[in-house]
Amino acid sequence: MNAANIAVRLRLHPALSGIEAHRGQIQQVILNLITNADDAMRPVADRPRVLTLRSEMPEPGRIAISVEDSGTGVAADNAARIFDPFFTTKSGGMGMGLAICQSIVEAHDGTLSVSPGTRHGSTFHIRLPAVTS
Repeated sequence: MNAANIAVRLRLHPALSGIEAHRGQIQQVILNLITNADDAMRPVADRPRVLTLRSEMPEPGRIAISVEDSGTGVAADNAARIFDPFFTTKSGGMGMGLAICQSIVEAHDGTLSVSPGTRHGSTFHIRLPAVTS
């Protein structure tokens, strides 16, 4: 993400097992969240632009993936509607990206949610079943 002067930090759990999900669909969800993070950080000029991707096992049989940015964040009054079809905060946006992402994650017995970032921006949280042996 060099063109946008975004630092990417990976905080990946070293011993994660696989995810019980369609690889291409989950990749598309993560790509959409990264693209949204990039869009949210573009107007930021007063602090570093940082994208942090994390994976962890918060409990047995579940994998958590988070995409955190240091962008403009999701306004509190928009947080409840951010996953609604046709809701958008982008000029020219269709409002389908996050709704589709949530549908994909839920179809894989997972959840997708958003919270305020640690200092700035937003964090999107994906929880999915882990492969059990």
